[in-house]
Amino acid sequence: LLATRPLDNLGWSTYFAGFAGFYVCWIFRRYAKHKKDTIQRLTHFRVSDCEVQVESDRNLVYSKIAALMRATKFVEWNATLETAIQEFELKIQQEMPSAFQSYLGKTTFGYHHYLFIGTMLVLPLYADSLAVLSHG
Repeated sequence: LLATRPLDNLGWSTYFAGFAGFYVCWIFRRYAKHKKDTIQRLTHFRVSDCEVQVESDRNLVYSKIAALMRATKFVEWNATLETAIQEFELKIQQEMPSAFQSYLGKTTFGYHHYLFIGTMLVLPLYADSLAVLSHG
């Protein structure tokens, strides 16, 4: 009987753990793809591609970026707006992807996230086992 109908002996927790496992894998994959896409966007960063709430503020934003680049001495004090913007974009493209990667880490989640998820996947199996033991 066991060989012909093996799924009859599995409890609800086994099905739950299987479904939860697939769902967690989907979440991990989605987050990893989002992280990869964000890093990719940073490597091709262009100020002109950024959105502003009010389009007339774009020149103000550009001038503030140029002032920042001059104040931090990444460009000469008499550099043109275009030069300052280009240097800013280059700085973002060179520095931000690695900073973003080191901030988020090489794994998708931290240890405590994996511990929680692992516990939630295994706990129903133990609960099922305890229920079987207590009811004979």
